Amino acid sequence: MLLTRTPRRNMPYLTVTSNQALSPQGEVDLARELSRKCADWLGKSEAYVMVGVNSGVSMVFAGSAEPSAFAELFSIGLPAEEGPRLSKALCQFLAEALELPEDRIYLNFHDAPRERWGWNGGTFAK
Repeated sequence: MLLTRTPRRNMPYLTVTSNQALSPQGEVDLARELSRKCADWLGKSEAYVMVGVNSGVSMVFAGSAEPSAFAELFSIGLPAEEGPRLSKALCQFLAEALELPEDRIYLNFHDAPRERWGWNGGTFAK
């Protein structure tokens, strides 16, 4: 576990895009595993985690169409200092799950302001 936050601090959304093709069920299976992992990495209840997986897309990295991936993690209250630990955990997991080298994965982490994060007809602003 990387972060220990109260449930209202992080409303994570993780999206993964890769040129590695997965079956529709493979995408769902990967999303489910990432949902569990993301909850653990962030110290969240999985009830607050959303994950999207897009596989088999056209993607070129460093001029090559060899296997690669891009992932973005948005979360309320995500401290910048957590980036290195999240990067290590996410890269290791994606490299194994998608059968690609870690140096062919880019990641982007976003601390989302609670007044800019909507849910259930409102936002998470106080």
